[in-house]
Amino acid sequence: MRSMPRSLGLLAVAAMLLVGCSTVGPERALSIEPAASPTSGCSEAFTEAVVSQEAAWESKREATTEIDNDDARKDEELERLREANWLADKAFNKAVQETLRACEDAPDWLAGVLQQPSVVGIADETEVADDILSGACGLLEGSRVCADARDHGVW
Repeated sequence: MRSMPRSLGLLAVAAMLLVGCSTVGPERALSIEPAASPTSGCSEAFTEAVVSQEAAWESKREATTEIDNDDARKDEELERLREANWLADKAFNKAVQETLRACEDAPDWLAGVLQQPSVVGIADETEVADDILSGACGLLEGSRVCADARDHGVW
């Protein structure tokens, strides 16, 4: 049996993934229709999440730029980078949890994600799909948003 070149195999995998991705509009891969706009509490939580995550990422960027090739300082700087990474991840998770606490239900939370997609680590609203909600619910299972998602069979 003749095998295809590795680059073609990777291209085929990427194509299969892209076929399953959603687009803006009715084809978006969401089982729950987002609300027209998030409630004020939900919107505020998403705005605060952006601010806290940006502060954490800035600290991470600063730690990254401080790494020196001098072996005497490199270990110390790498340790600072590990700490900055840990703090950024913690800030990211906490911000997502706060949005799950503040939003009324899954449609409300999804409306917030559509306005501030960076909060859940995606570039833009075209990437919003059920798996984003499922992943977030792994951080705070008991929230109203996740209970609603569970009721809709999403999580």
